[in-house]
Amino acid sequence: MMMDKLTPEQRTQAIAIQQKMMQMDMEYQDTMAQMEMKHAHEMMQMQSQLLDIFKGH
Repeated sequence: MMMDKLTPEQRTQAIAIQQKMMQMDMEYQDTMAQMEMKHAHEMMQMQSQLLDIFKGH
C-alpha cells in the first residue's frame, strides 16, 4: 500500500484500520486455540470413558 500518497488524516485512518485488523486477527487466533484445546480435552475424556466401558468386557 502506498502510504506516502495519503494525506495525514488518511494515513491516520489507514493505520487505525490496520491496527484493528491485527487486533481482530490476534483475538481470532486466541479463540481458535482455546476451542481446539477444549475440543481435544473433551475428546480425550470421552475416549477414556469408552475405554472404561470396554475394559469390563
